Amino acid sequence: MLKNIFIRNVNEEVWNNFRAFIAKKYGKLHGIEGLAVTEALCQYLKAENELSKSTHTKTEKECIFNKKIEKEIPALKQAISSCIEPGGKAPKVLLADIIRKTSQVMDKRSINSRIEALVSIGFLKRDWDTSFKGDVFIVLGEKKNGKTF
Repeated sequence: MLKNIFIRNVNEEVWNNFRAFIAKKYGKLHGIEGLAVTEALCQYLKAENELSKSTHTKTEKECIFNKKIEKEIPALKQAISSCIEPGGKAPKVLLADIIRKTSQVMDKRSINSRIEALVSIGFLKRDWDTSFKGDVFIVLGEKKNGKTF
């Protein structure tokens, strides 16, 4: 079954490039353009269906940090808690020093990934009121019985 379609707000450059591609590939536009659009839509839907059949089963939280960082988290929590009381504020520089000593890492990216892991589990929180860059953190501490201490 054939049906006429009308599409608004098409990026003019993309549409012209698509038409030029069709003209170059088939040597004409008349009668082929609709078939090419239909084929492109079918390929898009096929790719979308294949993505939904993904075998990934990890949750977002599990993907944030790797197993090595996961093993280091208890030691990092203890080291940070010994220096800063829950509710206290800590600049990123201080956290970086604690992480360097505890985890034996020097690379800025490794330090940042450990800070982000602590933020993702709710041990640290960025203090946007103190610094607009987000380089000051509030130590929330551990949660016991639903309350942060």
